Amino acid sequence: MGTDIRIALMLFTVLAPAGAIAFAFMSARIVSLPARSAAALRLERYLAVPIASCMVGLIASATHLGTPSNALYVLTGAGRSPLSNEVLAAVAFLSLAWLFWLTTFTKGMSPVAKKIWLTAASVAAFWLVSRISVVYSIPTIPTWDSPYVPASLWSTALTTSPLLCCASFALAKDDTPRSCVWLLFAVGFLAALASVVLLAMQNAELAGIRDSYRTADVLVPYYGVCIAAFGVLALSGYGVSVVCLMKRRRLGAVPTCIGLALAVFAAIVVRVPFYAMHMTVGM
Repeated sequence: MGTDIRIALMLFTVLAPAGAIAFAFMSARIVSLPARSAAALRLERYLAVPIASCMVGLIASATHLGTPSNALYVLTGAGRSPLSNEVLAAVAFLSLAWLFWLTTFTKGMSPVAKKIWLTAASVAAFWLVSRISVVYSIPTIPTWDSPYVPASLWSTALTTSPLLCCASFALAKDDTPRSCVWLLFAVGFLAALASVVLLAMQNAELAGIRDSYRTADVLVPYYGVCIAAFGVLALSGYGVSVVCLMKRRRLGAVPTCIGLALAVFAAIVVRVPFYAMHMTVGM
């Protein structure tokens, strides 16, 4: 697997899940606000932030398919191919999310229709993450065909998405209740701890996986260091955001974006050994 392909897939598997779940979190906040209020309208416009995150990830992943025609061809396998299902889920979510965002510039949609649309887009968001999480469950690649892989992708997505959601709140200057912010921080913090545990368990099982020449742990002797770096970076990202919230009693755009950058970088760090541990059966 070439370096350019690895980078493309790293960006997709980090940015797309983060954007999708952040969109769902923001949708829950929008639905809780009075219909057509200034705060709701402002947040609807800032849904562009998580949508952009997901879009960047999708564009990056499309580059490893070679040409746009290949990307379209992938959709023909929907229902029988995990990759096709992943692409279909991405198209479904982005279509719903982007079209909803376009409607925020008009006043033609009723409050009930908005809630239904946001709910549908949020369901599509979680469907997308579920499809991404299982696309690497390939029996001929034993290092990837592990229950820890989809579980850690979910936990990593739940590590980055609360900070992406909070950064969007801060940029929109939303008067988000502190209890809501603390809940998002708690979800992200616990997800980061869960990620460390899951990644460590996956690292431990590599010594028992081998091909004709070596055990899988030889491929990524630095995996433990990457896991530790993930924990430090992700928890530091939340630390920066929490300190700001405690001092200013509200979200700050700059500190929250710094925290988000640390968490995203942490997620990318542990994707590096994931693709490096590629090992096929019998080889």
